[in-house]
Order: sequence, then structure tokens, then C-alpha cells
Amino acid sequence: MGKTGWAILFILGVSLSSFSTAATYGGGSGTAENPYQIWTPQQMNMIGANSADWGKCFKLMADINMSIYTGTQYKIIGNEFTKFTGTFDGGNYVIRNLTYSTIAGIQYVGVFGYVSRAAIITNTTVENVFISTNGSNVGGLVGYNDYGTIINCRVNGSVQSGASYIGGLVGRNFGILTGCSAAGTVNGSSSVGGLVGYNSFGTVNNSYAICSVNGTSKVGGLVGQSYYDMLHMCYTAGLSSGSTNVGGLVGSNEVSMVAACFWDMEASGLDNGVGSGSATGMTGGTTAQMQAQQTFSAAG
Repeated sequence: MGKTGWAILFILGVSLSSFSTAATYGGGSGTAENPYQIWTPQQMNMIGANSADWGKCFKLMADINMSIYTGTQYKIIGNEFTKFTGTFDGGNYVIRNLTYSTIAGIQYVGVFGYVSRAAIITNTTVENVFISTNGSNVGGLVGYNDYGTIINCRVNGSVQSGASYIGGLVGRNFGILTGCSAAGTVNGSSSVGGLVGYNSFGTVNNSYAICSVNGTSKVGGLVGQSYYDMLHMCYTAGLSSGSTNVGGLVGSNEVSMVAACFWDMEASGLDNGVGSGSATGMTGGTTAQMQAQQTFSAAG
């Protein structure tokens, strides 16, 4: 083959390679101005399969059903070696029926496994999620949030693990959560919370959890273990049960600031907002009181 023929083949190969990369997602270039578009469950799963893209920008463009993936077929986005540092805008669409189930002690499990500094996850709803593992740092949306920002995100479903740092939304949080919620069931061992399992040097603002939460120690309707952090304008209504350090709002509160937070004593089965530590800034009441505007306006 002559030089001209080889040149044509080379150019064709480069073109096909570029086309293949672009076709991985539903459009876009991965920038903030032109994020990769996610239209299908296959495209969603492709994010986790391509760690080179974990610093890029993504936007969900439609409701997607992830039920085609079972066991560990879903590719978790971000891990302890390569963290997710990009952005994901759910566009107020819904990710439904995502399952990740294994008897192994796999850590950093969620739609996102490990989210790091500079990462932003917004407007994302996950419905009917089922996560089951024996590892730690497990959440319905994020396993480990290492100073990332999560805004206006919601999870409904079941999160189960035999280990520590288990939360309905985030397993372990060092970042910022604003306008988020979780509903369903959360089961773990230690530091188990309806919204966050372990919250340290992080902020949870204007968020709530309506979960049945069960663990052994440091179990809370909102946060299992709270350490040097800030909880502001949060609410919880759900049964919390465990052996030690169990609270309607927080299981174990250590040197943390809590302001204008509430828990439903009837729904939680607990008349104490915190299992151990300070209980200032928390207000408990009956279900009827928690449905009355006066309860919240009185607290400012």
C-alpha cells in the first residue's frame, strides 16, 4: 500500500476514534458550557466505566430506568483512587430502580462512590434505589463526600450495610448539603443516619429525612454521628432504633452546632433528639405539632 493509502487509513482511524468517544454519551463535550448529555441508562453507566471523565461535566436529559443492571453491574462513579471532581446536573429528572448488591465488603458505594473537592451534584432525584453491601461509606446518592457540594438532591429507597458510615443520601460527609432529602430505610452498624451516616466538618442545611433507621450504635433520624459540623433548619420523621447512642435527630453529637432543627417524637419513637452529646438547637414534638406552622415560626 502506498503512502497515500496509509495516510487515508490513518485519518479514517482518527476520525472513527473521535466519533466513538463523542458517541459514548448523548451529546456535549464535557465542559461547563456544553456538558455531556445523559439520555439513557447505558450512557449513565458509561460514566462509571470511564474514570478519565470523572473531572468532566454531565447533565441528565430525561428520566432513566436503571433496572437493566443487577448485582454489581452498575459502574459506580468515583473511588478512593480516582475521585469524581466534576459536575453532575440531574436537571430535575429521575434516576429510577438502580440496584447495587453484593455480599462483599465493598467501600464507597452509591450512585457516586467517592466525590471530592470541586465536585458539584445538583438537581438529582434517585427513586427506588436498592443498595446492599457489607462495606462502609455507603449512601443512596454518594458513599463519601470529601468536601464536595450537593444541592437539591433527593433519594428514596433502601440502603443496607453491615458496616459503618451508612446514610440514606450520603454515607460520610465532609462537604455541603443544601436542600436535600432522603426517604425509605437505612440499615447499618455504627454511624447510621436517615440522611447522613457520619457528618464531620460539613454543613447540612434546609434538608430532611423520613427514614426508618436501624443500627447498633450512633443512630440518628437525620445524622448518625455529627462531629465539628453544622446542622441548620433540618427536620426528621422516622423510626430510629439501635443499642446505644440513638437519637431522633442525631445519634452522637460531638462539638457540633445545631440550629432550628426538629424531630417528630411520635414517628421516631424517641423523646430525645440526640443519643449522646449536646441537645441544644433541637426541638421535638408530636406529629400534630410538627405539622403546625407555629412550631417552626416560634423557633425563628
